[in-house]
Amino acid sequence: PADDAPWRRMRRRFMWRIGCALLLFILLVGSLVALVAWLVGNLLNGGAVTLLVTALVPLLAFGLIAWIVIRLVRRTGAPVADLIEAAGRIEAGEIGTQAPVRGPSEVRSLARAFNAMSARLAEDERARRTLLADVSHELRTPLTVMQGTLEGMLDGVYSADEPHLRSVLEETRVLSRLIDDLRTLS
Repeated sequence: PADDAPWRRMRRRFMWRIGCALLLFILLVGSLVALVAWLVGNLLNGGAVTLLVTALVPLLAFGLIAWIVIRLVRRTGAPVADLIEAAGRIEAGEIGTQAPVRGPSEVRSLARAFNAMSARLAEDERARRTLLADVSHELRTPLTVMQGTLEGMLDGVYSADEPHLRSVLEETRVLSRLIDDLRTLS
């Protein structure tokens, strides 16, 4: 679909990887808890206590660990996914896009730095546009004067005498200075 931008796919892939890593971690921890519960149950040699330890404790521990890990992953994964989305938007040309500042302190620092970079890019783009508009205006003025004077000479409105030619020459010098300034600026 047209709405399926590359950064959206990247975000989904990132969240999928985080989810798979989370699932593997939970399975590993759950297996370890079940193994410990089984060993403790065997040491207690049967009875109601063994049933309680081998059945209920691993479930509770597994549930608690799963809840903690899911919470930690969501707390970090979602803000990182937001940064991926914001970076994709900038790549697509939406300069100035800001990412929400949330999550652990490291991710918040990254989001603040990203937002500062994005704001700087937007300001640089505005300055570039303003500079180009000013330069084109400054270049157009002497060209217009030269063109008008030369057309006036060709149409017989102005004579091709020294004062009129000097005026055209002066405008070429202005253009030359502007071009030198642009070269220096670049």
